[in-house]
Amino acid sequence: MIIYTRQGNKVIARFDESNWLYSISNLFAKRGISERRFIENYLNRRTKFTGVASCSPEDEFDLEYGRKLAKERLLENYDQTVKKIASMLEEYLSDKYRRQNKALVNIQIH
Repeated sequence: MIIYTRQGNKVIARFDESNWLYSISNLFAKRGISERRFIENYLNRRTKFTGVASCSPEDEFDLEYGRKLAKERLLENYDQTVKKIASMLEEYLSDKYRRQNKALVNIQIH
């Protein structure tokens, strides 16, 4: 759920706190990537996702347009974060599996 707040000539869009962290973790879990702790540790370093739309002093404030623009910016921020996590996970998992494979090669069966 997206929550909108008006502060003067600004509209701020943000996700409901209880949903945004879970939704990103779940997005990867549904694709078989169960590194929830890795994802949540990264996301917990971010305080919030927001999208902000500011009205220029020369323009007439339009709440609906501000909400639309703030939502677009919020979702863009969300998409960029998902892409960043995907890239970080690719590197993390490659390294993790490389170490595991190396450990398996070094096991001697007697």
